[in-house]
Amino acid sequence: MSDNDDIEVDSDADKRAHHNALERKRRDHIKDSFHSLRDSVPALQGEKVGREQSIKQASRAQILDKATDYIQYMRRKNHTHQQDIDDLKRQNALLEQQGEYDGESTVPSTCSMMENLPYLRTISSCSMMENLPYLRTISSCSMMENLPYLRTISPCSMMENLPYLRTISSCSMMENLPYLRTISSCSMMENLPYLRTISPCSMMENLPYLRTISPCSMMENLPYLRTISSCSMMENLPYLRTISSCSMMENLPYLRTISSCSMMENLPYLRTISSCSMMENLPYLRTISPCSMMENLPYLRTISPCSMMENLPYLRTISSCSMMENLPYLRTISSCSMMENLPYLRTISSCSMMENLPYLRTISPCSMMENLPYLRTISPCSMMENLPYLRTISSCSMMENLPYLRTISSCSMMENPPYLRTISPCSMMENLPYLRTISSCSMMENLPYLRTISSCSMMENLPYLRTISSCSMMENLLYLWTISPCSMMENLPHLRTIYL
Repeated sequence: MSDNDDIEVDSDADKRAHHNALERKRRDHIKDSFHSLRDSVPALQGEKVGREQSIKQASRAQILDKATDYIQYMRRKNHTHQQDIDDLKRQNALLEQQGEYDGESTVPSTCSMMENLPYLRTISSCSMMENLPYLRTISSCSMMENLPYLRTISPCSMMENLPYLRTISSCSMMENLPYLRTISSCSMMENLPYLRTISPCSMMENLPYLRTISPCSMMENLPYLRTISSCSMMENLPYLRTISSCSMMENLPYLRTISSCSMMENLPYLRTISSCSMMENLPYLRTISPCSMMENLPYLRTISPCSMMENLPYLRTISSCSMMENLPYLRTISSCSMMENLPYLRTISSCSMMENLPYLRTISPCSMMENLPYLRTISPCSMMENLPYLRTISSCSMMENLPYLRTISSCSMMENPPYLRTISPCSMMENLPYLRTISSCSMMENLPYLRTISSCSMMENLPYLRTISSCSMMENLLYLWTISPCSMMENLPHLRTIYL
């Protein structure tokens, strides 16, 4: 290898090293630029934990996305500030002009003078209104009410350029001005500052335009909508009754602070919530506890999807009888999985509560009954008599698996449930201990199934048949009159002690 070759090799190595150094510098510059950009965006400030870790938490795409949103926000904000500055400049110029004008001639200032000037009643052009300085100082309610032209102002640009429209604060003044009743454009509402400071309830209730607000963007951009807290104010505003979009509801903070029963009951939109995602994302739905509130909200009456019920914690804390009885949706639960996953269904113990809940009357799947512990603790007679489903139990496996059927001892309870009158399978009778403890005559007489026993094996296996000793009891039991097989009689000791 020659010296020239060595020089060329060294030159190539230097080039590569130089190139790598430039590339590292370029990458470091890009990385530092992203770090600076991230630090400039308020939404990303909470993600600064460390250089490497922050990159993992906020990718470059996320940083660019947040930065774009922030730039657009600042542009809108700057535009608003510029408008305010321009308004102030115009007002100052008008004040100076008015001072000069006042020196030359007098301007109508009294209501009576303005009302009697017909031309004031026909002003419709924006430029004409803007050039009349006294129109910018109208503050008397009676003056504004009596001027018809004020009733026909509709162009947004005209309204924005008239400063007095930005200072209307009196309720009576706003109510009597019809044009205020026809505002429907979002841009018009957003650009009028007074709309952002409405707080008196009476003012809001009497302004029809407030009743027709529907676009989400309009509601979100109007700050006063975020501070509604008075019940009477919310109840009287119909637009609140037509909110259906999830995103709109989630973004309006006041919807997250509704706690008063009367407020919720009177807001119909609360009555049409059906989407699971909407319900789960609204925190106030997770804190409903007053019975009266739940009873009066129809939407609670149409909840059927299991996933919705399981994800709403308040559904897990229903314990009051009156609350459960008045909620119809509790009357339509039929799915086993839904019932098993709702803990409150496992704590029902009050008789009155069970009697009034129709769904308890339609439970038929065995697996559902077995898995619900409360079904294992039914003991009051009145409760059993009033629950129709107890009247339709016919499957042996179902009866055997329900422990409460093993503890029936009251006569009145046995007489009244018809299902006790239709038991026929031997295996079922043998496995049910309560059938082994019947000793009262009145009880036996009133139970028809005791009148149809004919199988020897069944009689032998039922110990209570071995303890019958009263004549009156035997006389009234028809089956005793139809026993004929010798083997049966021999095996039943009590038959050996009958003395008629």
